Amino acid sequence: MFGLSPAEMSIVVLVIAMVLYITEVIPLAATAVLSCILLIILKVVPAKVVWDGLSSDVNLLIAGMIVVGSGIFESGLAMRIGQKILDVGRGNAFILSLTLFLVTMILSAFLSNSATTATMLPVALALVAASKGKLHDKTLLMPMAGAAVTGGVLTLAGSTPQVIVSGVLEKGGYPALSFFEIGKAGAILCAALLLYNFTIGKFLARKIWGVTPEHGPLMKDLLAKGNNGAQEGNNGGDTSKQIRVSLILALCVGLFIWGKWPLGTVAMIGALLTVITGCITEKRTYELMDWRTVMLLGASIGFAAGFDKSGGGQLLANMVLGYLGDAATPFTIFAAITFVAVILTQFMSNTSCTAMFAPIMLALAKGVGANPHAMLVGLALCTNASLATPVATPPMTIVLGGGYTFFDYIKWCGPINLIMWVLVLIFVPLLYGGLAM
Repeated sequence: MFGLSPAEMSIVVLVIAMVLYITEVIPLAATAVLSCILLIILKVVPAKVVWDGLSSDVNLLIAGMIVVGSGIFESGLAMRIGQKILDVGRGNAFILSLTLFLVTMILSAFLSNSATTATMLPVALALVAASKGKLHDKTLLMPMAGAAVTGGVLTLAGSTPQVIVSGVLEKGGYPALSFFEIGKAGAILCAALLLYNFTIGKFLARKIWGVTPEHGPLMKDLLAKGNNGAQEGNNGGDTSKQIRVSLILALCVGLFIWGKWPLGTVAMIGALLTVITGCITEKRTYELMDWRTVMLLGASIGFAAGFDKSGGGQLLANMVLGYLGDAATPFTIFAAITFVAVILTQFMSNTSCTAMFAPIMLALAKGVGANPHAMLVGLALCTNASLATPVATPPMTIVLGGGYTFFDYIKWCGPINLIMWVLVLIFVPLLYGGLAM
């Protein structure tokens, strides 16, 4: 259409979406839905490709875990866990935050970072509620989501991109990644996030949201609607409900680790059990469901699938390589591709981005005599570390209810996202070798 190929048209739609996301002329979820509609009416991809995002496994996972998380909060269990963390931290905001982030990173190393974020969200909110003003949801939720994302690169099981590059390496005749191989560099990214949060990030947070920021919609909603968890937190809440929802959460975590069923199916089982066992009423489930997150995530996943299928990502990669020309060396190729990946994963699935770039990286590594392990580990690290927009990765979308704007993500997460890319450029060659300048 208009003399443009589907790949070129998808890039035009991406630019339109980026402008709308940044300006927020219309709601973020509306922008995500509009980008899907444009791909369809401009005949870039079939409708089924983009609308499948609404029923994707990740979207079902988020919706289901929101219900389980609401049950955790309603029963008073989140408040109780938050109180335990408060006891450990003894009221010290630094220790409280650090404990929450470390627990999130450790869980995310072995579970889905999306499931980890959805599980830890009610705990974080309860921690804010019980801290008597020492902690604020705006300054806690976004870093917590970042902790879930970076924790996912500590092991092979932590996130999908490293599984993809491991498979590509194996199919290419190279050894697959070992369980903790990516964690050598992943631990550096985790440490960088923690250091950033308590230094530069702390300064930026105060500049963006003020010293005592107003509660976001999610926190206000949970506290204003007569939330049983918040009201009963002082007397321990409903013990029987806490036991039931604890067992449901343990079942979900166990099934996540087992890995035989889709994560979305497991989350839906957990949501169903949360309702039918009386941990939360059906009415409260609908009231507490974060529909904006569900629509935004589902539509952005659909757009990412359409962008990938149209060949838009491949076209961008080819343009970058063409621009490098004779200046292409193992390191410059590595830097260029990972930079493009960092940008693209702010708007498309890191799984799709990794799947698209991994074969290209492997071919380029062979062509220029680079270390394939270094090239592909660096790619997985960069596609995982997607923080700078609310559609970059599911954990960042989940905490949107903290009351953040699109620019909040850019202003607070943008610098650490860039720092992480630089750290990948520095430490991947040092740790894995084979990337000559």
